Amino acid sequence: RNRDFFAQPLNVSEFLKRLGQDPALNEATLQSQVFLGGEAETIDLLVKALGTGGATDAKNAGKLAAVVEFGLSSLPVLESVFLTGASAKSPFSAKLGTFPTKAVQKSHPDLIMQIEPLMLRVEAAREARLILVAAQRSAVLSEFGHRFLARYEARKQQHGWLDFDDLILKARDLLNDPLVAEWVLYRLDGGIDHILVDEAQDTSPVQWQVIERLAQEFTSGSGARSEVARTIFVVGDKKQSIYSFQGADPAEFDRM
Repeated sequence: RNRDFFAQPLNVSEFLKRLGQDPALNEATLQSQVFLGGEAETIDLLVKALGTGGATDAKNAGKLAAVVEFGLSSLPVLESVFLTGASAKSPFSAKLGTFPTKAVQKSHPDLIMQIEPLMLRVEAAREARLILVAAQRSAVLSEFGHRFLARYEARKQQHGWLDFDDLILKARDLLNDPLVAEWVLYRLDGGIDHILVDEAQDTSPVQWQVIERLAQEFTSGSGARSEVARTIFVVGDKKQSIYSFQGADPAEFDRM
């Protein structure tokens, strides 16, 4: 039901724009904002300093020691050490003054002065990193979806098949095609006196468009046959809707 989203694949820049980020953002620019040079040596010194602390320091030392390359892939590890957690009073903020433990801070004051600016840069880059990763994954999915649907459509054409969504979409398009719609509606109008929509809470916006187009003919010009009692009967309870089912939309249910 979401095939329209994949009609044209979107690239990383287009997704970045939709996510409110600079479309020029890439891994290189993000890395240059965080890593100014010398971080490997600073982290190495920090790992050694943490080795003189307690259990928490040792745990963080193990995480940092596992970082072999300072780039985008290392940021999640640095975030887990340098930033507060999701449940903190200030989530994902730099642990200024609280990392490392007081004992290590006291014995290595110069090192802490080097680490805190890096912690702040890691904090500042976190949101952009998450958006970039989301945009990259979305672009891959967009390209896959586009190619998959092209193959899917070609296979249906090859066998002369239509799926359920095809039936709805083609009926909607037929009723809205200016070349044939009036003739089709006129022909249908001679045989439709009543429209019953059952389980209306699970009706999708596209399905409503078909119903709406058919119902318009009840009261339009020569289609309004005064001698026939024409009715639209809708049965549905919004509280019982399975909103993921065929794209059901509670707002469209209310509008209709």
